[in-house]
Amino acid sequence: MRVQKRNAVRDDLLTADRHRSAVYPLPIGRQGIYNGAFEQGPVAASPFPDGWHWYNNVGIVSRINTDSTAGAYCVECVNAAGAAFGATMLSTKLMPVSVLSTYVFRVCLKASGAGITIGFGAHCYDSAKATLGTVLAYNAAPGVAWTQVTQNMGAAGTAFAANTRYIRFYVIWNDVTAGNWVRIDNIYLEA
Repeated sequence: MRVQKRNAVRDDLLTADRHRSAVYPLPIGRQGIYNGAFEQGPVAASPFPDGWHWYNNVGIVSRINTDSTAGAYCVECVNAAGAAFGATMLSTKLMPVSVLSTYVFRVCLKASGAGITIGFGAHCYDSAKATLGTVLAYNAAPGVAWTQVTQNMGAAGTAFAANTRYIRFYVIWNDVTAGNWVRIDNIYLEA
């Protein structure tokens, strides 16, 4: 009988403790955003996919498994009431960045109508983890079919706020029509 043993030294050095650490170091290969495909479901009493939090005014934000581009799940934001609906989805882990480097963000987006816009960018923090502001890198209509949007941020792209040392990725959507929705999947970062 073979027993798989955990290599504590190697695993502890290469794998971040995502639940106890507020900072998520980039994994090997310097790419990825933790749970960017929303495969890790809600943890404990939280209704949000692991590693994410969202704030919304009126509507429904949920993880669904009927339509995705990577894995089995994506996130869907629905304006259920027809009032001005705003949803912001924010990664919960800080990611260290350098203002001298360029980061490529890739996000798969889809909307229920051609004119529905969605934006994404970064919340910026200094070395003391104090908020510096928000940088919007993309704000456009993705269309009714899945579209992979690629945007550079940092030195050769949309600049981070001055003195940025950490970021949190965010997606924002505002809409006023009942029944409109957007879907978000496969959020990816390459350094």
